[in-house]
Order: sequence, then structure tokens, then C-alpha cells
Amino acid sequence: MATKQGTAVLQVIRRLVHKHADDHTPDRELLERFVEQRDEDAFSILVRRYGSMVMGVGLRLLHNRQDAEDVCQATFLLLAKKASTTSWRDSVGNWLYDVAYRVAQDALKAARRRKLHEGNRNPSPVPDAMADITLRDLQTVLDAELTRLPGRYR
Repeated sequence: MATKQGTAVLQVIRRLVHKHADDHTPDRELLERFVEQRDEDAFSILVRRYGSMVMGVGLRLLHNRQDAEDVCQATFLLLAKKASTTSWRDSVGNWLYDVAYRVAQDALKAARRRKLHEGNRNPSPVPDAMADITLRDLQTVLDAELTRLPGRYR
């Protein structure tokens, strides 16, 4: 997802996420202004309103800031694409949440597929025999010490 245009969009999203929405214009009206007049300020207001929510969805599901930023970028790019093709309600928050959730789920699935594919290509390393012996010795000593404790402390 690291295209030149995508990087520019991500920089705008990062800047806008940290600002507070100060405009009370309904989302539908902002989208209409964006579609009909190519009003970037209208779109920026939507990013400020919902950017932290979208980012939060990505972080909660992916546990990685970079991946969450990719989800945020993809979600708002999709909003820009669909702004003229969807009949919108007064708020786009639910739509953005659903899209962010689906994009994050798709990212998780892709990561699992990648991991599985990479796992099939690379044989697992041979375990260190000395580390295994040391761990077994430690477990044996720990078990012996635990059995020496009075029952109420075990």
C-alpha cells in the first residue's frame, strides 16, 4: 500500500486525526460538497471526526500501528471513491466503522495466509538440545522444591 499517492493521503490523515472536529455540518452535506465541488476541506472534516475511531478499530484488531494506519488509509480512500455512489444517511460513522472492521479482518486473514505460506517454505529450525536439557533440569528442580512446601503453600 506504499504508493506515492497513498503516502500523501496517509500524511494528511495523520495530521487531521489529531485535530478535533469543530464543524457541526451533517456528514451527508459534507460528502455532497466533496463530490459536487471537490471540497477537500469538507472531506478533511470527516477525517477529523472519524479518523481516531477508524484508527482505533485497526489498532484493536491488528495490534500494530503501521497496519492500523494502512486500515485507516484504505478506509478513507474507499469513502472518497464511494462518496458519489452511495446514498448516505446523516452520519457516515457506522459505514466507516464497518469498512474499517472488514479491512482489518482482511488484513488479518492475509497475514495468516502469508505466515502459513512462509511456514511451508522455510523448515522449522532444529531445537537446541542443550536448552531443552536445561529446561528439563529446571522443571525437575522446581517440581522437587514445590513438593517440599507445606500443602497450603503449594
